Amino acid sequence: MKYFARFLHVLSPVLPAEEFVHRTVVISQAYGTLRYAIHLITSLAGRLRCTHISVQNQNRRRSP
Repeated sequence: MKYFARFLHVLSPVLPAEEFVHRTVVISQAYGTLRYAIHLITSLAGRLRCTHISVQNQNRRRSP
């Protein structure tokens, strides 16, 4: 980890290496959380859509 921090410090001379690593970790965790939230929302939307379609199909069967 120390060598990785030094490598990142060479790439980013503005920030201290530890701060750059910390920000990178925080950003990657936030990205993972965002992807998980999007996955949950899309799966929920898919379930709601399937439920809506099945309700529509039931209503079609009932109507003369």
